[in-house]
Amino acid sequence: GMKVFIRNPVTIFQLEELRERRIHELVTKIQSVFRAWKARKHLLELREKSLGLFGTNKKRRTASIRRFYVGDYLGLARNNLVMIRIVNKHKEAHVKFADNVQKINKRYKVQTRILLLTEGAIYNVKPSSFSMRRRIPLARISGVSLSTKADNFMVIHVTGEYDYLYICERKTEFLTTLADLFAVANGGKKLPLMFSDTLNYTIEGGKRRQLRFSENKSQTDDTSWKVDPNDKDAMNVTLGNISTVNTSAITDKMFAPKSKKLRGSPLPPLPQAKKKLAADVWAKGLYDFTAEESEELTFKAGDMMKILEQDPEWWVAEIHGKRGFVPANYVQIVKNVERV
Repeated sequence: GMKVFIRNPVTIFQLEELRERRIHELVTKIQSVFRAWKARKHLLELREKSLGLFGTNKKRRTASIRRFYVGDYLGLARNNLVMIRIVNKHKEAHVKFADNVQKINKRYKVQTRILLLTEGAIYNVKPSSFSMRRRIPLARISGVSLSTKADNFMVIHVTGEYDYLYICERKTEFLTTLADLFAVANGGKKLPLMFSDTLNYTIEGGKRRQLRFSENKSQTDDTSWKVDPNDKDAMNVTLGNISTVNTSAITDKMFAPKSKKLRGSPLPPLPQAKKKLAADVWAKGLYDFTAEESEELTFKAGDMMKILEQDPEWWVAEIHGKRGFVPANYVQIVKNVERV
């Protein structure tokens, strides 16, 4: 009769163990995908909510309206040093927002800091060592002051303490997230946002300072600032010729049905990518992205695309022969060997 030889015989117990291990891997993968989808859904909803945050009180830059939200721009949730030393130490679990910002101290010196927001507090963190310089519980925040111009300055006011003056490129995303968390921490109370072109704040030591905003369309710089020569406790901030969005366009975007074209003023066109690339550059999708405009490309996490031009917010890419815009923070440049 015919004999059958098994090259690598295993017991039924070993097979069962392999089966259990594989099931665990699959469950872990499904949970990971679900969490990622849930996080992306939340950030998309946050982006929609941010459209109404400032109302008609503050001008919005053209590029900021089309910006896509990521939340943790520095990947601190995966940084064990930060999670153990800062977040978990204060019995918190989630990084809601993290990005590099500029802090202007009491000597008017500009310092690069990490602005970290969790479900319970704002943290001022030194980037080089990930050391915490200050923790502000959400319950201690008395409000945030902003100008009416299209600048990135914001003052975080703290009850009974000195305030913080930040320059934050993603201030709208940060403040939208902060407003939600503030309401939870303060029994549904709305985060006070104050708008004025003269902002007063308190520096360390209790001294009062002032920011004064103005516009100069002939100025070549986007934003410039300097201490007032006649008042050392005041700083003058001047905005140049910055492209802004009509507030009626934002209102239409907020309330128009998703399935219909917007009425009234349309949102500004996609920006023209500026930096053309000499050599082949490839990128991989970090998250799923669904095009909202005809000029955009739809892709999934892991999809490879050729990058043709680059701009700070939008890149021109080619996928399967089709060209269009993709959000820069949804993709990551890879080496040629990685795409083979």
